Amino acid sequence: MDNSSHLQIEVNRSAHSTVLVLAGELDIASAPALDEQLEQAIGPDVAFVIVDLRALQFMDSTGLATMIRAWQAARKAGRRFVIVRGGPQVDRLFELTSTDEQFVIVDAPEDVLPVELQHPAGS
Repeated sequence: MDNSSHLQIEVNRSAHSTVLVLAGELDIASAPALDEQLEQAIGPDVAFVIVDLRALQFMDSTGLATMIRAWQAARKAGRRFVIVRGGPQVDRLFELTSTDEQFVIVDAPEDVLPVELQHPAGS
């Protein structure tokens, strides 16, 4: 059985951003799959890496560590790393660890992307 099957990761790429939409549970069993996707998301032409946690039901300390590593890698590469607010359990984990003060956390991906990136000319 695939231990990461309780985490679904949808990756949406555009010209200047990558949005990873997570659903299910992010824990010690599923974190390696997310690590791999995040590593690929921090590409040379990407200005924004956005992790959407709205459909995430659970995240443990391993998931939090994954977010911290990705945030550090994005900063090192000169990318903006943004988290879309998750449910109460996920938000509480960020609050308890004070990482909510380090991360940029928004209510929706549209809250961070400049208007020209949301609606490119000619679309």
